[in-house]
Amino acid sequence: DCFGLDTHISKQQGNRGQRMQCQGLYIVCDGMGGHASGEVDSAMAVESLQTFFKTHWTGELPTKEVIHEGILLANQTIYQVN
Repeated sequence: DCFGLDTHISKQQGNRGQRMQCQGLYIVCDGMGGHASGEVDSAMAVESLQTFFKTHWTGELPTKEVIHEGILLANQTIYQVN
């Protein structure tokens, strides 16, 4: 029902040549078929995950635990609204 894309690419030029660093967050959320306002919940989940990873993803790929924490937070956000 909803998706989010957030990609950052940086280029650095040095005496050894050009170096690129890329980081991308790609989220797809699909509501439960037939449930009212599933698209609204999906949009809330995408927004919650994007906000979470802006502060909890620095440098290396996030760990399984960090990803799990983000998903639980998105679920809790939806639960509180509903």
